[in-house]
Amino acid sequence: MINPHRCLVLLLCLAAITASAQTFQVIKADRKPNIDGQLTEEVWQQPPTIRNFFALGIGGKPVPERCVVWLAADSDALYVAVRCQEPAMSERVLKYHKKDEPVWQDDGIEIFLDPARSKDSYAQIIVSSAGVIMDGYCQSKAYGSLDVSWDSGAVAAVQTGTEGWTMEVCIPLAQLPVTDPHADWGVHIARNQRGRNSEHLTCLEERIQGFNDLDRFAILKGLDLSKLTVSPLSIDFGECLLGQNNATIVLKNWSQQAAEVQIVNSWEGKLLLSRQTVQIPAGEQVSVNCPWLLQDQDLDRTREIAIYHQGELLQKASRKITVIPEVFFDSRQRAFYHCPDQPLVLEIPIQLATASRTDATLNWSVSNLQGEIQTQGQCVLKQPTAIIRIYWSFAQDGDYLLQLHLHKDGKTLGQVSRPMRLLSGPWQ
Repeated sequence: MINPHRCLVLLLCLAAITASAQTFQVIKADRKPNIDGQLTEEVWQQPPTIRNFFALGIGGKPVPERCVVWLAADSDALYVAVRCQEPAMSERVLKYHKKDEPVWQDDGIEIFLDPARSKDSYAQIIVSSAGVIMDGYCQSKAYGSLDVSWDSGAVAAVQTGTEGWTMEVCIPLAQLPVTDPHADWGVHIARNQRGRNSEHLTCLEERIQGFNDLDRFAILKGLDLSKLTVSPLSIDFGECLLGQNNATIVLKNWSQQAAEVQIVNSWEGKLLLSRQTVQIPAGEQVSVNCPWLLQDQDLDRTREIAIYHQGELLQKASRKITVIPEVFFDSRQRAFYHCPDQPLVLEIPIQLATASRTDATLNWSVSNLQGEIQTQGQCVLKQPTAIIRIYWSFAQDGDYLLQLHLHKDGKTLGQVSRPMRLLSGPWQ
């Protein structure tokens, strides 16, 4: 039987925890600040949003060297301003100078945002005290890592003096993973000092062991998300393998009226690939498929999906193609044992997008070093792994060449030749 007194005590404890959660209120920006790092705008003359920083993993009293932060926003962006005291300016660590290099190893500021306070996913924007940005998105803290191919669209500037430095950052709301425009956000601002007195500092009063401790993020209130009548609950770019990929977007209409949105697919926002118009009933959500082709020449390009409503950009997501896997996965195994009575079974993973891979035909052959084909065959792909069976009744111990040719609808999808050594036993 449930004890009502215990339930009451539990509810009171939960209410006390919620009430005591650290909360920050954004400052309303009536004019967009000029992102130059100087902090001369009127919005930065108001009292700072964050006044104290604490040593990571220790908590207790604020650290003596002052670091204050202002958080401001309008309907387009979140603005972050920072003023940091630094008595050893010449000893700052500034090793990195390019976008998305590991600038968390430098002196600087880390901004963590958990829109809708999911306590599972977050955006991380790191700006060094030289103004270099690294940003990324973690889809799930429990199962994923930080995806630095995600682009926040943030712009930053830094000004330095003899005893410290100042920073301004503009983060467009349209490029953040907002899934509920009515919810408060989770936020955490941290500072890395790598010089004479190396320290990791946090704005959170409660002791934490890591900067991405989502359960202890502060609450951020006062954001104006009135433009966000439609938002993507998820944007999945798909497999990002060679061939015909399929991006999936789940859209939610928060308004009481039907909404029409346009989904624009492009490379770097310049080379338009497709434009789709989607109707979303009031209060409903829909799933939209967006096919797109990945080719070898797309390496190091950035794929973008932008969502527009009534001509306004609602949200944009991007992924940089930093690697394109080879069609035929290479296990590096080159030696195989053969048996006259049993086939050699090879499992060959095919790293090709599903739509391009399904029903493709794999032709294979084994030839000796003189180029004479010893055996050959083919299989039709129904799954990501091709399985071929090679009978070795003809074979002698020695070196051979395995040739693979994958094709579909008269088009070659991939081909490769690999050396292989055939042995009749482990002592050969």
